[in-house]
Amino acid sequence: MPEFNRPVRRPRKKTGSALSHKRFKNREQAAINGRTVTSKKLKRHKMSRDVMKSRRKNKKNYIVYYISFLVITLAVILALSLTMLFPIEKIVVEGDSVYSYAEITELANIELGKNLIRYDTIGIEKRIFDNLHMLNSVRLTKRFPDTVLISVTGGIPSSAVESQEKYFIVSETGRIMRESNSSGGVTEILGFEAKDPLPGRYIESLIPEKLKLFNSLINEINESSLIGILSVDISDLLNIKLDYLGRINIALGAATDLRLKIITAKGLLDSYLGFNSIGTLWVTNPETARFLPSDAYDFIPGTIEGKTQSFGGASDGTPGHAIG
Repeated sequence: MPEFNRPVRRPRKKTGSALSHKRFKNREQAAINGRTVTSKKLKRHKMSRDVMKSRRKNKKNYIVYYISFLVITLAVILALSLTMLFPIEKIVVEGDSVYSYAEITELANIELGKNLIRYDTIGIEKRIFDNLHMLNSVRLTKRFPDTVLISVTGGIPSSAVESQEKYFIVSETGRIMRESNSSGGVTEILGFEAKDPLPGRYIESLIPEKLKLFNSLINEINESSLIGILSVDISDLLNIKLDYLGRINIALGAATDLRLKIITAKGLLDSYLGFNSIGTLWVTNPETARFLPSDAYDFIPGTIEGKTQSFGGASDGTPGHAIG
């Protein structure tokens, strides 16, 4: 029988990077064993490896150099900023207050020529505010390269809290501005029971409810533009009274619906009660507001002669007549 030649399998040729790597490896091994290797590719391969190692080493050195240079530069800049740079040449004071430029800058105690960065702004603000009681706020700003700006806001007298036969003038923020023997032309607050009142402090009461009521009343009176309130009596929290121009006593009753009561009182004062009206305006219930003239009382206490005026058309049996 004829013999068939079996096909001979030839090994696959290695190509690409795997063959190149094997050749270089064999030649390197041959060089180690003492054989002579003259291949230009082998020499080029060795040179490229040396170059890469050198480049990596140089790159690390450059990084260390740049970091060191940056750190040194920043240190020099910081040192100059805290010593030679930014000397203070101007101190500017702005804002409305009763205090002069000299009074404010003396307390600030800022020396010209000193470094601008090193000054403690918070400490200076506190020192000025604590010593100048007529201020509501103090703010210090550094304006580079050479200016310090001190911005102040003066307090506006809003009320005079009566305590221990004296008056403590209070600003609209509640800070005690000064002590006085008179109200100074602002609304007197009676029956407040102040707690350790001293100029520079914020007003407090021995009864927390009275402090809350005080703030609410002043706020509502200002927002309603009710001008002419000479005093506010909060001695009795269930019988709050306002003195209007010394001739009309406004009875608010308890501290409920204060806004509505005050708005109602203002409307009646503007529209119905003239400059000659003297007496008591009851707005304890805004829907049944009444005005009782001072001459309505007979000589016998508690009797009424029928001169009460009712507002809003209410009728509860009290003698009088509705207006409007």
